[in-house]
Amino acid sequence: MTEKYGRYFIAIIPAEPWYSEALQLKKEVRDVYESKGALRSPPHITLHMPFRWTLKKTEILKKTLSEIAASLPTFQVSFDGFGSFEPKVLFIRVRPDPDLIEFQKKLVTRIRLQLNVFNADYRDLPFRPHLTIGFRDLSPKNFELAWQKFQHEKFEGNFTVQAITLLKSTDAGWVNDTNFELQEINKP
Repeated sequence: MTEKYGRYFIAIIPAEPWYSEALQLKKEVRDVYESKGALRSPPHITLHMPFRWTLKKTEILKKTLSEIAASLPTFQVSFDGFGSFEPKVLFIRVRPDPDLIEFQKKLVTRIRLQLNVFNADYRDLPFRPHLTIGFRDLSPKNFELAWQKFQHEKFEGNFTVQAITLLKSTDAGWVNDTNFELQEINKP
C-alpha cells in the first residue's frame, strides 16, 4: 500500500561555517553525552512545525512555498551562545531579532491562508528560535553534564538568510527536500 501523506516542516538551514560547526556540536553531544536524536535532522532553525501533506499535491505545496518565499525579503540571523529546554534539550541560541520574528509570523500566516495548513499540536507554543544540538534522548545525568559544559561556552556569529527549506520525513530522519529563494533586498 502506498502512503497518502508525507510529513514536512519548514526551516532555515544555516550558512557555512555555521552549518558545519552546528553539525560538529551535534556529533559531540552524540559521542560524549549519548544523544543522537538531534542528528535525525540537519542543523536548522524551525520556522513552521511539522505537518502532514497529501503526496499527490506536493507540487502545489512547493509552488506555493516558492511564491511565498519570493515575496519575502532576506534578513540576518544571529547566534548568541547556548540555551536549554530543561531537562532534555540543548541548543544554540538564536537572537529573536524583529526581522526574524516578523518573517516567521508572515510565513506561518500565509501558509495557513494559502495552503490551509494548521498545526493543532503546536498552536499554543510561542516561536522560540533555536538550533538543537542535544535532543530528548539525553538522560537527566548527561543533560546536566552537557549543560555544565555548554552554558558558559561562546557561540556567536550571523549570516544572511537567503532561502527557506522544506524538509521531509524519511525512514532515516528528516532530509532537505527543496530550497526556496527569498527576495533579495538591496539596502543602502
